[in-house]
Amino acid sequence: MSAKVLIAEDDPASRTLLQIWLRQDGHDITSVDNGRAALEAARQVLPDLVLSDVMMPEMDGFELCRALRADPQLGEVPIVLVTTLADKASRIQGIEAGADDFLTKPYDSAELRARVRTIVRLNRYRLLLQEREQRAAERAAAAARLRELADLLDQTQDAIVQIDAQGRIAFWSAGAARMFGWSPEEAVGREARALLFPKAGELPREAMTGLATCGDWKGELTTYRRDGQECTLLTRWSAVERAADGARSTLLIATDVTEQRHAERQYLRAQRMETIGMLASGVAHDLNNMLTPISIGVEVLRQQLQDSALTEILNVMASSVERGSALVKQVLSLARDGGQKTTLLQPKHIVREVAQLAKETFPKTITVCADYPAKLWTIESNPTELTQVLLNLCVNARDAMPQGGTLTLVARDVDAAEVRRAGHPHPTADNYVLIEVSDTGTGIPPDIRDRIFEPFFTTKPKGKGTGLGLATVATIVRKQGGFIALESEVGRGTTFRLYFPAATASASPTTTIAPLPAGQGELVLIAEAEASTLDLLRTVLETNGYTVIVARDSVEMEEGLARRPAAAIVDATLPGDGQCGLALAQAAQRNLPLIGLCSDTEEACQQRAASLPQVREWIRRPFSSAQVLHVLKNVLSSPTE
Repeated sequence: MSAKVLIAEDDPASRTLLQIWLRQDGHDITSVDNGRAALEAARQVLPDLVLSDVMMPEMDGFELCRALRADPQLGEVPIVLVTTLADKASRIQGIEAGADDFLTKPYDSAELRARVRTIVRLNRYRLLLQEREQRAAERAAAAARLRELADLLDQTQDAIVQIDAQGRIAFWSAGAARMFGWSPEEAVGREARALLFPKAGELPREAMTGLATCGDWKGELTTYRRDGQECTLLTRWSAVERAADGARSTLLIATDVTEQRHAERQYLRAQRMETIGMLASGVAHDLNNMLTPISIGVEVLRQQLQDSALTEILNVMASSVERGSALVKQVLSLARDGGQKTTLLQPKHIVREVAQLAKETFPKTITVCADYPAKLWTIESNPTELTQVLLNLCVNARDAMPQGGTLTLVARDVDAAEVRRAGHPHPTADNYVLIEVSDTGTGIPPDIRDRIFEPFFTTKPKGKGTGLGLATVATIVRKQGGFIALESEVGRGTTFRLYFPAATASASPTTTIAPLPAGQGELVLIAEAEASTLDLLRTVLETNGYTVIVARDSVEMEEGLARRPAAAIVDATLPGDGQCGLALAQAAQRNLPLIGLCSDTEEACQQRAASLPQVREWIRRPFSSAQVLHVLKNVLSSPTE
């Protein structure tokens, strides 16, 4: 075992003899004649062993030992001191200086060579052990770094998947486990297509084409989790080649953007609703203007005609007006999030009435069931709107059961914990009233469930549906602080669960309808741009004891106001000189009681005329003569402020 040996000996004969002996074993020899030269030579050749005399000029062996041990590069080099000193004190001094062994002059050639071989071998073992320890430490550090990187990968929400050349999972991160529902132990070794795209049964062709041509691909894909839930993923595919052996694989990084895309669809839907609202306001105004004179005219004719056949025709006309008015209100409610006044009501009465109506009018092949407790919490709602919600759902259920089936209405009390379990993470009330409408019909396909509440979206044949039913349901329920949960299975049926915040007070008692009041000759101004409505209103008021002034525009209204009427009925949209007709009337006669005619919701009219304190009441179009007479009587009977 050859080694680099540095000899420091001031005696030329001894130095030559040492060189001859050690070269016989193949050692590479460097020799100097003093300690200082030995230190310089050691720094240049980095010897495996230093063989040094103790007594030397310039720097003795002890001082050389201390200098070598102090040098960072030479501190571990074995040192053998050759000396004629045999006393114990000198040996202790040498050991303290850093010597590893001693040879006493005169020395034996065989002993010297054996000592050198042994020390060199032990030093080699020491160096090998240090190298192994260093490699082990490096491996441990690399493993710790890998564990740290793995922990970081596990913390990310993205799915990181490695697919080998055979299409099997080679790596499956914790993010992938959370996203797809398969643990790493279950996923590794299985076919990637079965776990990532279970319904397609293959990896996306566009991604595979991109990998083959460009080495990477990025795109949005739709797939399904282990539980069958659909999800939308933003994916990045990269071709990877291992440097060690050239093995090729595919790296997939997927980000779940399902909620983001859902929020985007909700935003676009809200924009469409805003557009529909602007269109609906104009349409509703025109329709209400057309329906109002028909409604008033039917009532006037009904009072004057005695012919039963003509009366039946008038009843049909009145029913058509009511349906048209309900449709206008439905569109406005959809577009403007409602506007009808709410009151405390007991929902079980509405459930019972709707169930009874369904039993009487639906085909006999449909069995209608209703289930509700004797005591049920009240809710803050509008009876007409709640009836409309349940009727819309029941009609949809009927249409989903063309061959017959079972329609079930259920009402019960639930607490916030059950609401959270139903999928609403942040309920705003402690208690809710749950109303379920279930059918055993055809069910709703998964691909259209996100769209069923969109306005004008319908799956019914042309002419069979308006697409407003479920949109109106969603708007009314949301307006009243509730929410909807949907459960449907194709071929098995559908269940809509409506959650309404429970009220703490009792339901309001019902009121009786007062008889039509008559006037006592009071002078009333009617300012209305629609000629047919104006003429009929004049007829109604004059027939019931009022003196009437009519005005078709702001000029005629000012002339009528000059006669100091007791009250004025004014169209909210009547144009004036830079301001609305109501503002003109208020400015012309202080304390004049005003009644506003409005084609929009009552709340919208009040918001529009918030600066008009003299407007005592609002009448929404289309209205009946009874409404006008009751409101006018109330206004005239109220004290003037």
